[in-house]
Amino acid sequence: MKKLLLLVLPLVLLIGCKSAKMVSSETATSPNTIFQAIPAPDSPAENPYFYCSDFVENVYNSLTIDEMENKYGSLVSKEFEPIQNIHNDHLTDTILSFSSGSNLIQFLKARHADILLRVDITDGRITLFENIRPGMTKADFQTKFSIRHELPDVLEIGTSEQTSSFTFRFRAGKLSRISSDLYID
Repeated sequence: MKKLLLLVLPLVLLIGCKSAKMVSSETATSPNTIFQAIPAPDSPAENPYFYCSDFVENVYNSLTIDEMENKYGSLVSKEFEPIQNIHNDHLTDTILSFSSGSNLIQFLKARHADILLRVDITDGRITLFENIRPGMTKADFQTKFSIRHELPDVLEIGTSEQTSSFTFRFRAGKLSRISSDLYID
């Protein structure tokens, strides 16, 4: 039984990876397409929700405290706020906020990890993964996410579980604000 499993498992993985590649190359509309945002069923037309876990994961992995300090240190100020750990009363965690004008990016600085909590960006000099930023045109945004139909001025892109999402607001055909609703326990 183990031998059969060891023979079948690599075959299943090979076929699965090959079909995933085929799907992504078929659906990509442009060399500038980075993500495949999939409309959520029953999503309201005036504020649609798109599934794109890759985008959320990449933002979590790329927008870090180090990046904020090194890349945006001259644009933002830094503030620390101690908070009680909700799982262990004997521990104190820290909310680390980077802010400038109407921009705010917050992290939970805990013993085990630094976790992105909140993003609210209006300044085009602060970018998310793959240069997603305020000031980009709606057409460029649609290309990066492979969205082919007309978009309203407010939409969300997030995980299929809808536990973490980003809200994108457009004004006059340009992205004006990126905010987040990121789940943490």
